[in-house]
Amino acid sequence: MTRVKRRKIEVEEERRLLRNLITSAEFCNEMLPLLSNPKILQMEYSGLIVRWVKEYYDQHKKAPNVYIQDIFRQNKQKINSSEAELLEAFLTGLSEEYAEKEAEKGPNWQIEGEIVAGRAYLEERKVRFLASNVDRLIERGKFTAADKLLKRYAEQTTTEQKPYHQILR
Repeated sequence: MTRVKRRKIEVEEERRLLRNLITSAEFCNEMLPLLSNPKILQMEYSGLIVRWVKEYYDQHKKAPNVYIQDIFRQNKQKINSSEAELLEAFLTGLSEEYAEKEAEKGPNWQIEGEIVAGRAYLEERKVRFLASNVDRLIERGKFTAADKLLKRYAEQTTTEQKPYHQILR
């Protein structure tokens, strides 16, 4: 009998990351280069939202803000209807959270703190993604492949020049 290992996914930091990507050009400028492999993110729709933000940012050099809803509507037909409903509710929830967070911001609030938190979150996700891939390879008896993956990661962390998406494929 196979045991399924369950763990609760903590998503607040990822939601925070997505809110900031949707609303801040400065945050996009700092974080999008670190998100070349959105597979490191936990939530089902995060990769899709990151792709939409990146496309918008690359074209307009600003965050999509309220236009994320327009982007969703333009792409809605490419998503099955039940998933589209869930994604729409998710985006609505992010919008509501943003409004709440805006109301809470004090006069000393700065995006730099969000950038630091975003970098830390992505670093954690990168390492967890690596560990998960290594575990999967070990469970399948592919020790050499696991070792190579770890060595490539070690090389990348010493040079810090290569984006990690080249390592974690």
